[in-house]
Amino acid sequence: MTAHAFIVGRSNLVLWGLDGRQRLERQLRRAGIRLWDELPEGVPLMLLRADFVYDDRVIRALAAARDVLLMADTVSVAAHVRAELARDARDALATGQGDSLPGVSTCTPETLSRGYQAQLRKADPPYVLPAGEDRRAELEARLFAGAYKGVTDLVTKWLWPAPARAV
Repeated sequence: MTAHAFIVGRSNLVLWGLDGRQRLERQLRRAGIRLWDELPEGVPLMLLRADFVYDDRVIRALAAARDVLLMADTVSVAAHVRAELARDARDALATGQGDSLPGVSTCTPETLSRGYQAQLRKADPPYVLPAGEDRRAELEARLFAGAYKGVTDLVTKWLWPAPARAV
């Protein structure tokens, strides 16, 4: 069964050439999730705020979960809810408050997704981070580290990433 998603809000912060909506659209497409421009009727729906940066593992885990509200610190950032709760969830995410959705449990990136990545043989906690200009360097470094998969020796691990990132 295909998961369905709707992006809430905007983010003008451009990281590696993509704003928040464009980055989420790419992540959702890679995960095989159908994106809607308007709230659809009658389907369970994932809703994600565009002003946060999501680990791919969190998006995949959210797609598999049902009736959950994802919190980053004390802010509601994403949800996967029944069709009848989609509008309430959208409103909750728009304000960052969502603890009043009936029958929906809250989770964090760490409780929703696993930190160990078997295909890479590395442990790395999943994340959802606010996208702000004051965090640009941290977010770009995090996105680069997530895309940089190969570590075969000491040179590749410690010396190569800095010039590769600069290029």
